[in-house]
Amino acid sequence: MRKLDQNKKTELLYQEKKLTTTTFKCPSCGGEAKFSPKHQKLKCEYCGTLTDVDMSSLVSEQDIGDLLVEAVVDKDVDVYQCSSCGAKEVISKQDIAVSCPFCGTNNIVKKEELSGIKPQGIVPFKIEQQKVSEIANKWAKKRRMAPNDFYKVAQTNNIKGIYNPLFTFDSITESTYKGRLGDRKTRTVGYGKNRRTETYVVYYSVQGSHSGKFDEVLVQASNKIPQNRLDDIAPFSTNDAITYDSSFLRGYTASSNTINGQDGWNIAKNKMSEDIRKDILRKYHYDVIDYLNVDTKFSSNTYKYILVPLYVGVHKYKNKVYNFYVNGLNGKISGESPISFWKALFLTIFIILVVGIIVWSCFVN
Repeated sequence: MRKLDQNKKTELLYQEKKLTTTTFKCPSCGGEAKFSPKHQKLKCEYCGTLTDVDMSSLVSEQDIGDLLVEAVVDKDVDVYQCSSCGAKEVISKQDIAVSCPFCGTNNIVKKEELSGIKPQGIVPFKIEQQKVSEIANKWAKKRRMAPNDFYKVAQTNNIKGIYNPLFTFDSITESTYKGRLGDRKTRTVGYGKNRRTETYVVYYSVQGSHSGKFDEVLVQASNKIPQNRLDDIAPFSTNDAITYDSSFLRGYTASSNTINGQDGWNIAKNKMSEDIRKDILRKYHYDVIDYLNVDTKFSSNTYKYILVPLYVGVHKYKNKVYNFYVNGLNGKISGESPISFWKALFLTIFIILVVGIIVWSCFVN
């Protein structure tokens, strides 16, 4: 274990002990067993025998200092990297990576490197892949701005189940603030032909304190899936995360973290600071913000590092890749699709015409 450099807040990676690799073989026939979202158990692909997985232990919050100082490396899995798009996947040592879930190519190469922070907990899949295909097909047909032939060529059979790493943070905050806000007013000035209405701003000072309590602030720990996509398909029931066991990775892959603990905590504090600022501003009526300075202290800070279930799909259209993401718990979907030039042009023209008609009507009246 490396000692922490006191001049830098870096995350240490270390191995507490050698982890035992589980074989995940069927007790009845010795065949391969994979996790079944339907049964919430390991299911043999050959004879159908179900094997229980321990789901009784919930993950507890950990002190933030543990994340910023040290993190356990997971050596019970391997890392594979796509040579086409660069995506890295964490896979149980018994599985073999066949294709990349992000671009669909088969250029997968095993990497000899650390697999990233070992998760504390995991939220298992609850939706089967077959159901996800139906969800994706309906979603593709509703892409109104996509080219007409996109609906015909969109393929939703290239869908992979993948566990996405997340940091969750809890914190109690105490803030003091001081600022200047303004209300817009109007007044009539001048006489005769020079008579007109002008707008001016009346400023007033504000100051005070604000208390806050944050629970489960989610921060994406992998750069392969945008934070806004996760926000679109949330929630992920992170408070129900159970103790991590690589058994749940059987039949699935997991993204390795690319954001360390310190950076994740900084992102969380920024998100909380934005919410605090919004809460403060809700106390006042204003049209203009001259300035608002907020000083916040964060205390009772805790975290969890867990894996949440996603299905990642690939639509290929005219040599371009468009990803979509489905929440493996609730089936919510978000993604990308091509935009038809002609549909976008006609929509723009329509909006211009509508605005023009409204302006003309106001002028005439």
